[in-house]
Amino acid sequence: MLELDATAIAVIINFAILVWLLNRVLYKPILKLIEDRRLFVEETIGDAEKKKADAETLHKEYQQKIRHARLEEQKIIEEAARFADNIRQQGMDKVRKEAEDIRRAAEHEAAQLKAQAIASVKAEFVHLTVRASEKMIGERVDEKMHKDLIMRVMEEAKVS
Repeated sequence: MLELDATAIAVIINFAILVWLLNRVLYKPILKLIEDRRLFVEETIGDAEKKKADAETLHKEYQQKIRHARLEEQKIIEEAARFADNIRQQGMDKVRKEAEDIRRAAEHEAAQLKAQAIASVKAEFVHLTVRASEKMIGERVDEKMHKDLIMRVMEEAKVS
């Protein structure tokens, strides 16, 4: 059967010592190194996941702030447009009022000029009438006669 000689036993003992030494010197430190590396990787992954979650939270906050800023921007634009419309409307109202004031002043001035022209024409008419009457009658007209003639001519002018 199987014979064990001294060399075989020495090889078995040497192999056992080698396994024990490799286990003690090499295998346990390698296992510890592998375990440390595994813990480092898990910690790094955990940190990365935490940073990713933080980044997503920040991203959501910034998106919300951007939306809020856009809404504020829109409100400001709308308010500025309303303000501009209000100023434009006030300007238009002022211009309309000034135009109306100018029109009224022009109408008033035209009425005054018309009244002055009518008074001037009446005075000239009276003067010409008196002169024509004097020439027709051939004598100077006294004050009473003069007034009577004027009144008669003016009444005839109103009738026509």
